[in-house]
Amino acid sequence: MAKDNVRIVRLTTGEEIICKADAADEGGWLIKDALLLVPVSLQNLSMVPWLAYAEIPEDGIHLPEKIIAFSVVPQKRLKAEYEKAFSKIIAPDTGDIIGGADMAALGNKLRLST
Repeated sequence: MAKDNVRIVRLTTGEEIICKADAADEGGWLIKDALLLVPVSLQNLSMVPWLAYAEIPEDGIHLPEKIIAFSVVPQKRLKAEYEKAFSKIIAPDTGDIIGGADMAALGNKLRLST
């Protein structure tokens, strides 16, 4: 799959998934790492696993063209959240970094709470 291939795919069923997608040789799309986009309010989306109950082949799932309504590139912020969901590195916000004397204070607080 191409490196920068994150897309939102709308299926004819109305489902919208964000995934890594490439055009397939036999037509349609080959998708991997799909998450279902679920609106939770007018301005917020939730991403939940799509087909969480299924064994997904490592090379992805082929979606035939006839079940795809359209495919678009996600906004930068949504793409970043999607990539974060599959990132193996969890980086704290800069305000949450603890070091030096703060680390010792945290260690003492943890010992006192147990």
